Amino acid sequence: MKEAAEQPVVVEEKTAPVPHWLTIVLGLLSPSLALVSLWLSLQSLETAKNAVEIGQRAYLSIGLRPPDSMQTLQGQRPVLVDGTISIQNLGNTSATAISCGFTFSWSGIDYKDPCAELKTFGPRQSKTMPYTLTLPLPLPRKDGYPRICLMVRYRDAFGHAQEADELCTPDQ
Repeated sequence: MKEAAEQPVVVEEKTAPVPHWLTIVLGLLSPSLALVSLWLSLQSLETAKNAVEIGQRAYLSIGLRPPDSMQTLQGQRPVLVDGTISIQNLGNTSATAISCGFTFSWSGIDYKDPCAELKTFGPRQSKTMPYTLTLPLPLPRKDGYPRICLMVRYRDAFGHAQEADELCTPDQ
């Protein structure tokens, strides 16, 4: 007797109605890591840009010599003369829009900005400029001069406002 022809066994494959949670997590992990690496790359680019700007900007160094003589003309306010400001650009690019501002321990002192003539101050350039102060009448003190402080403001090659450290003369 012949055995009955064997029927192939059909195995029914089951599929899940939803993907496994681990599959979902692994599928989201790759794009998330791509976004994190993109953010880190952008931060690195910004840091490199800032480092280049800092390395290439103008750095002004200032010096201040107080006036050493006073002139008084009949009927006019006394004038302190022969004071000098020295400015040196220690940076690698030019400084522009340079202004010198004075503050004093006495009120009523007038001056003309000695830095007004400076339009652009190149790298490694230095310059010494005289300044004159017109004092108030009556003088607050008969002996000595007022305390003089100098602040130099400028713009670097990237257009950022900068200022040199304030420099003051000792009380005289």
